[in-house]
Amino acid sequence: MKDQAIDGPAAGPGNGRATDAGAPTGRFVVRLMLIIALSAVAFARNVAWEDSVSLWRDAAEKSPGKARANYELGVAYSFQGKEDRAFFYMRKSAEIDGGVYLRTWMLKNQ
Repeated sequence: MKDQAIDGPAAGPGNGRATDAGAPTGRFVVRLMLIIALSAVAFARNVAWEDSVSLWRDAAEKSPGKARANYELGVAYSFQGKEDRAFFYMRKSAEIDGGVYLRTWMLKNQ
């Protein structure tokens, strides 16, 4: 009895593995599709966030009621020298939160 081989679940043709070793499995295909989809999303985010104005414009469009997004968009426009747009978004931020971000900016820039 000692010389007999023990047949386990991995032995023999009924081991549950694919017979064609070169064919991709369903899990592999799903993972590959997920990687491709997430890569496309990351690429789109990189395009939207190529500079500070586009980043904060995207945030302000998606959350128009958030003071910080509008404030930061105003700051980004200010750094580009577009004072009229900067003032518009900073004022919009002040209307949303009572001027907290605007007062902070004014204190930093005295």
